[in-house]
Amino acid sequence: MKNRLKIFCKTSCYKNCINKKFLMPEKLTAKAEKILSELPIKSKIGRPTLDQKRLLQGIYYLLRTGIHWNAIPKCFGSSSALHRFFIKLVQVNFFKILWTKELESYEEKNGLNLSIQAIDCAHRKSPLGRDKSGDSPVDRKKRGTKLSILSEKNGIVLGMAIGPSNQHDSKLFVDTIRSVPGSIKQPKYKEMHLDAAYDSQEIRTILFNYYFVPKIASNQRRKKVRPNNPLGYSRWFIEPVHSWMNRFRAISIRYSKYASNYLSLAQFAVSIMTFKRNLI
Repeated sequence: MKNRLKIFCKTSCYKNCINKKFLMPEKLTAKAEKILSELPIKSKIGRPTLDQKRLLQGIYYLLRTGIHWNAIPKCFGSSSALHRFFIKLVQVNFFKILWTKELESYEEKNGLNLSIQAIDCAHRKSPLGRDKSGDSPVDRKKRGTKLSILSEKNGIVLGMAIGPSNQHDSKLFVDTIRSVPGSIKQPKYKEMHLDAAYDSQEIRTILFNYYFVPKIASNQRRKKVRPNNPLGYSRWFIEPVHSWMNRFRAISIRYSKYASNYLSLAQFAVSIMTFKRNLI
């Protein structure tokens, strides 16, 4: 009887073993499979690839729970096969493509409010991080990563960049703007709302070159008198975004050694967030 239960757990459908809260929505899975069918990820040599839908669900389970690769339930397949599949997806930019498709879908259905945008950074613990991780000044110099996010007025993520925690927020500014997919057509003039960390002439020059109207909170350390925020300054819509991303445990703490893997998981997370907002 024990042997039968063991076999059942390894070979049965994950739908019978895993709570639906930790499974990828069927509509999003269908979109992902369509993208996979157009990417060169199937190998012509070696063992045949496992069911891609099953592997995608395993990666989604890891993203939601933050579980270690070796601890993923066997109903998703072996941990080594899952990790190999994930690395292939990272190499072919699958997660960025999925994110871009969801942004385009949201733009078509609801419309992106690109007239007002904001950028904000958040520190993430990175105990195993190698590249783009450093001594965090807000966490007793433990290893950390900084995640920079660009959002439009409704809280839809348009761009992302990562860097070490000991790097100033402004150093990720250009990379964050450049990470916005090219298919998203920006209006010629739009507002950029930033906190006091970005109050510098360098940032204002960059904003001018990208046709942004700066709305930057004054840095009190550089002013002798108490400064006032610019007229119409508001950043309420980007503050919850990092909180929404913390629901994905693999994002709240970075256990990925390589920055490309962590950024891909973050892109996967915002794809899901955009997909769910598109259903409302």
